Amino acid sequence: MFNTHLIRMYKDFLMEHGRATRVLRKSKLFCPFLKHCLTQADNEMYSIGPVQYDIYVMIKYAIVGGSLPFVKKLIKHDIPRLLFERIDKCPYDCMIVLLDAIGQSIVLLAKYKEEEELKDTIVEIIKDCYLTLLKRAISIDFSKNELKSGGIFSPPAKSAEVASTFAEIFVYLQVYFRLPTHAKLKIKIKRFAMEFATKYKQNATFNEDLGCTQEEMMDMRNDANFSCYKLLTFDYSKDEVARERKLAKESMDRNSEDLEEERNVNIHCGFCKKEEPEDVLFSRCAKCKMIYYCNKDCQVKGWKHHKRACKALPKTSLKEPLLNFAESIQQTSKSSMPAGATIYPTPFAVWLEEKYGSKEQN
Repeated sequence: MFNTHLIRMYKDFLMEHGRATRVLRKSKLFCPFLKHCLTQADNEMYSIGPVQYDIYVMIKYAIVGGSLPFVKKLIKHDIPRLLFERIDKCPYDCMIVLLDAIGQSIVLLAKYKEEEELKDTIVEIIKDCYLTLLKRAISIDFSKNELKSGGIFSPPAKSAEVASTFAEIFVYLQVYFRLPTHAKLKIKIKRFAMEFATKYKQNATFNEDLGCTQEEMMDMRNDANFSCYKLLTFDYSKDEVARERKLAKESMDRNSEDLEEERNVNIHCGFCKKEEPEDVLFSRCAKCKMIYYCNKDCQVKGWKHHKRACKALPKTSLKEPLLNFAESIQQTSKSSMPAGATIYPTPFAVWLEEKYGSKEQN
């Protein structure tokens, strides 16, 4: 059984480190680990709200910006379908972050939906996702201001925020897969849409040219009920709104790109400044182990600029600076673990050490 502290460690890796994310995605152990977390989410410690929350955040950041090989591995292990099915048993306090993860998986699947070998599979997965989400959304009583799951570790969630997140996901399905929204869902979210319309004195289809200031527009977009209003009054699945659908898609794609850019340790070549891609890991300077190069040619050309700095940079005994980050998380975890608990060595750290630890350029 996996330790719950390992889940938190991976979550921190994926949120903060672009390179750690790329390395984890290449590991044969990573997708089975994600599948284990989703299938065991109702058992023992995994059923506790905060643990489920960490699982869904971890999966969200694992999915964002994934490559085609990684998508194939996700589908092979049935992770998208398992993620969508979690909505039936997810406590309300974790539902928003789960829907965020589902939204990012929809964006990723849409990115590769034209791939011949994945086309039919992705369409089937999305149809099942649509039906599962619709059934769950319709079953929720949104007439109350708060939704309570019960249990000591499950605080109530605001109905407006849950309804709005559901609405946002169905907008994703409209934009990326042309799936219209069911009338029963529109009835469910009508109250929140009307509250938005009353607050901003709008009773027509949302229009970007309303003559309001930029600050007012941002307030409208940040309103919890904005997605409900947009879903109720606008249908991106129709042919006649191709321009609006294209603009909405560009905005959603940018949101996913922003999440990817938040990882603050993405590696760039020390000479040509090329960013390290998903499927290739750059080599390091063998002396300082702090500067990366995309190939031997860039390392040779960059040496005359890097030579002086290389001598000044602090030397490290670690073969990979990211391992230091892994150790710091493990040390932090120790202080919050119960007496006698086991700290598992990270498969990521072991795998990285074995596979890439000795790849250095002299």
